[in-house]
Amino acid sequence: MGKGVFELNYFDLHCDTILRCYEERQSLYDNQEMNISLKRGVSGSSWVQAFAVWIRDEVRGAEAMEIFDGAYAALQREIQAHPGVLFQVRTHSDLEQAWRGNCCGALLTVEGGSVVGGDISRLYHLRDCGVKAITLTWNGPNEIGDGALVEHPRGLSNFGIQLVEEMEHLGIVADVSHASDALFESVAEHTEKPFIATHSLSRAVCGHKRNLTDEQFKVIRDRGGLVGLNFVPFFLRQDGKAAVADVLRHADHFLSLGGEKILAMGCDFDGTDLPEGLTGIESVPTLAEVFLRHGYPQQLVEDIFFNNAYAFFAKTLTEAL
Repeated sequence: MGKGVFELNYFDLHCDTILRCYEERQSLYDNQEMNISLKRGVSGSSWVQAFAVWIRDEVRGAEAMEIFDGAYAALQREIQAHPGVLFQVRTHSDLEQAWRGNCCGALLTVEGGSVVGGDISRLYHLRDCGVKAITLTWNGPNEIGDGALVEHPRGLSNFGIQLVEEMEHLGIVADVSHASDALFESVAEHTEKPFIATHSLSRAVCGHKRNLTDEQFKVIRDRGGLVGLNFVPFFLRQDGKAAVADVLRHADHFLSLGGEKILAMGCDFDGTDLPEGLTGIESVPTLAEVFLRHGYPQQLVEDIFFNNAYAFFAKTLTEAL
């Protein structure tokens, strides 16, 4: 990622890059078309990247699992092709390896619980492949519950309750980005462990239904979860004409709610257009410098860009042993 004003470590909770590599037969290492490539990203710093496999709302069951398996195989091919540069984070010791730097630790996640298709046995396959978090819905409904754009949303279904309970048992974190308000409330009611919003912003700053309310943010805060700042222009600003300053506005608001230890990065690289001033993984040090110039202490910037997410998953992966 190159060097900014300090040696920047980076932990990103969400990107769609590995799915694009699979669908477009692109190289994760040296592509020129995508927001993330290993060649542009790997430096002497520590880098953990959550690679999400996005499952569209209309896809279910076996078809959805075929997409996941294809993206998983693409990740494994990249790992085999680039030893010492890319590896999968499955355990606490893997996370420590990523912390030592000069490589990318890939944390595998799924965006869209329709991949399970109402069959709990598919959850064990995801666990065996090293999936560490599942975004329960995308924008629409599935067998678990309803996403953020459903008109009259419901909370967790009976199957959804069973699923999130089993996810907690398996050490797979529930992700409520894309959840409807009803689903968010239900997840909070039916879980005991911390849950996260991998790529979400503030509804008080920009009134999009995909963003978190202040009360939702406080629930995640009080549970000891994570909220990843995301770069989707229409979630940053209602008119979609977003720039780096808008990322700061959302960060400022979350920090005013006591988010110093739960705020993280969840940029949504390769899943969205980017705000003005950002082009991809190579822009991350520049963004950190903007945060510093805005008056954030260096320790706070390091916490947001790496330490908070690292501490969360260090605990999660330890408990999953």
